[in-house]
Amino acid sequence: YAARSNAGRLVDNPLDDADALRLTTLCRKLRWRIPVYADLFAGWICAAMVCGALEWRPHIWVTGAQGTGKSWIAQHILAPLLQKLAFYPLGESTNAGIRQSLAGDSRPVVFDEAEGGGREGKWRQHGVIELMRAASAEAPGKVYKGAANHQPVEYEIRSSFCLLSVGVPPRAAADEARCCVLSLEQPPNFTAQQRAENETVFQKLEETIHRISADYGARLFARMVGGVHAMRESKRILSIAIAKRLGTRRSGDQLGTLLAGYWLL
Repeated sequence: YAARSNAGRLVDNPLDDADALRLTTLCRKLRWRIPVYADLFAGWICAAMVCGALEWRPHIWVTGAQGTGKSWIAQHILAPLLQKLAFYPLGESTNAGIRQSLAGDSRPVVFDEAEGGGREGKWRQHGVIELMRAASAEAPGKVYKGAANHQPVEYEIRSSFCLLSVGVPPRAAADEARCCVLSLEQPPNFTAQQRAENETVFQKLEETIHRISADYGARLFARMVGGVHAMRESKRILSIAIAKRLGTRRSGDQLGTLLAGYWLL
């Protein structure tokens, strides 16, 4: 790795169990279509913090109709927790732009408004999915791109991606196994009273977040770094059990890593 500016700091007071539980509680207050999505989301946050140290880097795709809170999640949960550790592309960002900006760093990627409208939008979205595919497994291979000077440029992608958008495009079976789609739910026909109640829910969530200290993300990072070897071992055990149940090793790797992050939390 080339020496560059520090993306964060490692504090000496990692989260204890009681403080770590507050993140789990917060994630479960969101309106997920299936309750277990809350735990997989919390697991992704934890695994993504140390994605470069993992044998498998999990990806998630948070989706839901307008007003379900996707951008709110990116701004009020992911950004305060991941802070400068993560990379935050928006809408029209491309595969090449993300790849070159990462420059070999093992950083989580939070891609809000990852829509694929129109021909160009679908092409950009497909390129990002290809990047996620290359980032998943710890393998000796690299991404090679040709340059104008006829000298190839090589990239090694070790990032965990979180994409947020209204819809999720059809993907190849190999890509579906590498990315868990976590759906947010909202009643289809909100009345004025229901909209007011929904706003109240988000206000209470914001109050919960404000009660979490400013250094919570740094302390969570320290907890993950200190437990990364335990996470790798628990991922190995969980992956084997899940693969036996679901029939594919890739599903075991994906879900096993998310649940290992949640377990360490």
